[in-house]
Amino acid sequence: MTRFSKVLVVFVAAASLAYFAFVGALILGGPNWSALADQMQNTGEYGRQVTFKAPDVPKGSWTVTHTRSNTSIGTDPLLAAVILKAQDRVLKDLRDELTDLKEKILAETAARDLANQTIAADHVGIKARATAYDEQLKKLAAEVATATESLAQKGVDLTAVQKQFEERRFEVFRLQTQLELLRDDLFASLRQRDALQDELLQLKESQQRLNARQQQLKRQLGAGEVAVEGRSDVQ
Repeated sequence: MTRFSKVLVVFVAAASLAYFAFVGALILGGPNWSALADQMQNTGEYGRQVTFKAPDVPKGSWTVTHTRSNTSIGTDPLLAAVILKAQDRVLKDLRDELTDLKEKILAETAARDLANQTIAADHVGIKARATAYDEQLKKLAAEVATATESLAQKGVDLTAVQKQFEERRFEVFRLQTQLELLRDDLFASLRQRDALQDELLQLKESQQRLNARQQQLKRQLGAGEVAVEGRSDVQ
């Protein structure tokens, strides 16, 4: 029994030395947890999604917080443990984002396929409508050409009408001038008529005076003849 106890003591001592050696290897040759925590919270590689808080007391607990939602991810005395929890949360966020992206990709793919189908159907309709519009444009072009030709002919006719109008207006001006001349001639004729009427009246008055004088002379001559006859009888 004593011999077994000695062997057990030696085994426990060897196991303790091996454990300390393992712990030392972990501390000295393992991951640099502090650098990893700083990298996770200060670089864009992890999206700056977590924030680590050091213990307030020497043997306190590390705390990691989710920056986006401002919620606690976990606490643990070991920095490695909270880093693992933070990595799990970051991985979970990445998986959620990946799932959302996949759903959006599926939705966008379905929308794209529907759009392609709609575009294909619309392309046929647009082509048919374009053909109809082309025919309408040709018809309109022909109508415009006809209307232009008709308008040009109407322009020629209008020019001829304007020329005739100018000639007629010139003729009207000429006739107005002649009318003015005729009015002047008429006015002169009226004045001449009035003058002739005055002369005629004067002639009539002169004739009347002459007739009266003639009658007077006749009366005087008649009285003279009577007197002569009387004298003859008396003799």
